[in-house]
Amino acid sequence: MSRLLVAVLLLAVVAACSQPSPPAAPDPRAGAPVPPGGRDVTVVASDPCRALDDAVSESGFSSPGEQRTVASGDRSCRWTAPDDSQFASAIIFSGRDVLADAYRLRRFAIFEPSAVAGFPAVREQASAESASCTITVGIQEDQGFIVTLDDQAAASGGLSSQPCARAQEVAERIVAALPPLPGK
Repeated sequence: MSRLLVAVLLLAVVAACSQPSPPAAPDPRAGAPVPPGGRDVTVVASDPCRALDDAVSESGFSSPGEQRTVASGDRSCRWTAPDDSQFASAIIFSGRDVLADAYRLRRFAIFEPSAVAGFPAVREQASAESASCTITVGIQEDQGFIVTLDDQAAASGGLSSQPCARAQEVAERIVAALPPLPGK
């Protein structure tokens, strides 16, 4: 019995003397990879429709797109398929880490880390059957864009055309249209 008492006392002394570990610092990127940079969205941020119309029209969307300003003050553009069955939109962020925001918020049930033309991205959908897909792409730590593709034909009971595959295509064309960073 004395050995048990000694062991309990020893554990109590060790517990009392040990310092608690400091809490882990929160990850400011919420697990999001750091974008490699090399491209610049600031050139297209003020007028994404004009700057990206040619690139997005190569994916089968009508040009010109319809420009909008979102609640954050950032600019977006919305393009429509010629038969009005699909809509693609892009919001350009030139001063915000939109990829880290996506990792922090995880707004949809399906959250898949991916890549677009070598840049870290995430694909999100409400469900596997969703007619809408959102892809967030990080270009630099303070630059990126979000592409959303809505397939109206699939939403109204038609066959889905795989909205994430189409959103990926649009996102890749946008990356290809971005100019290199000055001096790179």
